[in-house]
Amino acid sequence: MNELPWPPPKEVLDSARIGLDEFNRYADESKLDELKYRLGRYSRTGEDRIILSAGSDLLLREAVHLFSPLRKTITLCPSFLPTINSARQTAGSMTRIRLPLPDFRLDLEILEREIKGPCLLVMDNPNNPTGKTVISPTEVEKLLQKQDLMVIIDEAYYEFSGVTCAELVDRYENLMVTRTVDKVFSLAGARMGYGLAGDLFLKELSSFFIYLPRVTMYAVLAALENVDIMLERVEIVKEERDRLLERFLHEGIEAYGTSANFILIRSSIPDVVDELKKRGILVRDISDQMPPGFIRVTIGKREENGIFFREYLQLSRNRSPSH
Repeated sequence: MNELPWPPPKEVLDSARIGLDEFNRYADESKLDELKYRLGRYSRTGEDRIILSAGSDLLLREAVHLFSPLRKTITLCPSFLPTINSARQTAGSMTRIRLPLPDFRLDLEILEREIKGPCLLVMDNPNNPTGKTVISPTEVEKLLQKQDLMVIIDEAYYEFSGVTCAELVDRYENLMVTRTVDKVFSLAGARMGYGLAGDLFLKELSSFFIYLPRVTMYAVLAALENVDIMLERVEIVKEERDRLLERFLHEGIEAYGTSANFILIRSSIPDVVDELKKRGILVRDISDQMPPGFIRVTIGKREENGIFFREYLQLSRNRSPSH
């Protein structure tokens, strides 16, 4: 599920326990305002741009349901599946632009040709499940100048890629960037996401108000005071990711470079997901959006990555023609 393998730091857990002691109360609105202020500073935008959510997927779903019925919705294939499912339910019409093998590069000319009339463009950057950074802020800014286009960029893995469109929301009313604290802050169990919204999104989503659980609110506030720990963990994951990718490529296994905390692999092992599960290893099956054999592998601790590599290599050799 692309979580970080380490629990939150002690300071974050201690802060969460304060919220647990007040579990019979709704969140204090002044604390929610403080959280928006901290997230605004972290994202280098104004606190008035922040929309809080109980998970970024919930905010994405709300925005898609709100804007897609009277617009052509454009997404990528593959992409973050819950967002795609939301668009299928409500979009007036829908177009999915394929990210082709082997480099999964987004063809901007094809994308621009599809933008005609009222449109909603929703894309994850880096892309999930390929891990590729598919568009640059400069390219997004060019698109934002098109008439009657609204753009949502999901940056769930921004801290790993370092590529963000956050600075554009102050200048473009038709842009919203969504993010999460689930991944890099080791807070998947807290379930909190947030949006950085341009004026059009702020206006239409003005009634989208979330009372976060106090445990979540206190934990995130403490996590934002311990950003250095998060950044250290991000670097460890990136080093492990690159090391594991190099080992796969050295063994001739089809794996793809990534800007996120996971690796996409094309496996020739029959029933690879089930075979790994028998060995206590869980990976994501991507065959619902891609050709058979594609799996997404989360980067964990070095010993966990080592176990996965050894088990996968053994399975691969057991399935080779010589056997």
